[in-house]
Formats: sequence, C-alpha cells, structure tokens
Amino acid sequence: MVDNLVIYKTASPDLPGEFAGGLVEINTKSVADKDFQSLSVGGGYNTVTTGKNQLYSKGGKYDCLGVDDGTRSFQSSFPTVQQFQDLQTNSNQNNIIQISNLAKAYNFDWSLNSKSFLPNTNFQYT
Repeated sequence: MVDNLVIYKTASPDLPGEFAGGLVEINTKSVADKDFQSLSVGGGYNTVTTGKNQLYSKGGKYDCLGVDDGTRSFQSSFPTVQQFQDLQTNSNQNNIIQISNLAKAYNFDWSLNSKSFLPNTNFQYT
C-alpha cells in the first residue's frame, strides 16, 4: 500500500545520476505486524458543480462500479459479429432489409435526463 508520493522536478545530490527532468518516488507503508481492517468515509462540496444541473442518460444499476448489468447487451436474436459482417459484405437487397430490420428492432434509449449534482463522496475499505 502506498504511504506517500514525492515528485521531484529539479535535480539534487541525493537523486540518481540519470535524473532528467522529473522523478516520482513512491514510498510504501511498512508491513503490518498483525491483521487489520480500516473503513474510511468522506465527503466534500464543490462550488462549481454541487447542486448544479447535470445531464445523464439512463444506465444500469451497476454503472457506478463500472460493470454492465445487461442494460447494454444485444438481444439474443442479434447476429454474431461474423454473421453481421457477412450481411454487410454481401450487399444485396435481402441483406440490406435484414440490416434495416435489425436496426429497427434494437431498442436503445438516447434521451437525456436532468438532475442536480450531489456532494462528493468517497468510501475506502482496507
């Protein structure tokens, strides 16, 4: 785990001789003597954004974790990548109609919603 970061922008005698413009020193914490757990909760107020208008699109319930819950998945009837490329490559009237029908069948909400920005929050569990 990281204890602190030190960023050097100028050379000094205690730095390596290959110093050329910048150095980031990462100091790690010492190894814990015994098992531990730590919970940290924090918050903040940003005068530029908190309470101001925010535009967003509807997503999945796990978007805040960077995980898709299936909201953006294709329908089971949608062809594989190879099948779709074959439809595009072999351009005939039937394939063009199939591609058009796929586009119409794909249900995706492009609308924007509005809400206010909340105060900053952070959680840390170690």
